[in-house]
Amino acid sequence: MKILKTIRNNYIVFIIFSFLGWIYESVFFSIKKMKIVNRGFLSGPYLPVYGLGAIVLWNLLGRFKKKKHIVYNIDITPIIMFFLILLISTFIEYFSHYILDEFFNITLWDYSKNAFNINGRVSLSTSVGFAIGGMLGLYLILPLIEKLIYNKNTVFKNTFTFLTILIVIIDLLIRII
Repeated sequence: MKILKTIRNNYIVFIIFSFLGWIYESVFFSIKKMKIVNRGFLSGPYLPVYGLGAIVLWNLLGRFKKKKHIVYNIDITPIIMFFLILLISTFIEYFSHYILDEFFNITLWDYSKNAFNINGRVSLSTSVGFAIGGMLGLYLILPLIEKLIYNKNTVFKNTFTFLTILIVIIDLLIRII
């Protein structure tokens, strides 16, 4: 039973951050292109790469964030967190680009014109942006989501999880078929 709760909780983090990532990118690119843009591989309002990043960061760095790492009486935990998030998010973005490109023949982003890019899949400027976003996510947004996850309303959490999984699976099947 505990494993099911863990999976559900990770899924809730995944879907909320997928939605927040979609909002961020849709607004950013709609303003940039001066027209409404629906970003992403799927049709619905979610970008799974943001959700994947959030659950990886939450599971890998959640406990680390709570400890203080003191050097000369200064807590350097946020600095360490920033660089860890930078590395992890860069790996996730590169791997996601690779999967979309190699298996689905889709290129959703191309950073080949950005300085310090690797195969156009990642670049220093975007990695720094994701690290800043990751810091906001871990320090500001995840604590709010944890309140939802750890409250006692199991019926709401289970219903939310079931319905959103169903929607995403249907969306994915429509995209693949």
